[in-house]
Amino acid sequence: MPPRMRLIVDENVPDSVADFLKSRGHTVMLVREHFGQMTPDEFIAWVGDIHESVVVTFDRDFKQLVS
Repeated sequence: MPPRMRLIVDENVPDSVADFLKSRGHTVMLVREHFGQMTPDEFIAWVGDIHESVVVTFDRDFKQLVS
């Protein structure tokens, strides 16, 4: 069985991407469903860190948070 990932999908990522990841058995948390729209990037990154999850986003601002 392939490894499964825990993913946090940002609101700017299409639902089809989240659906695809779910169909592959990954655990997917949608930002807009769990935290609401316009959730600050810093909070999403913090939740990802706490839950040892990968953040999936198209937001280029996350590069600044990585460093």
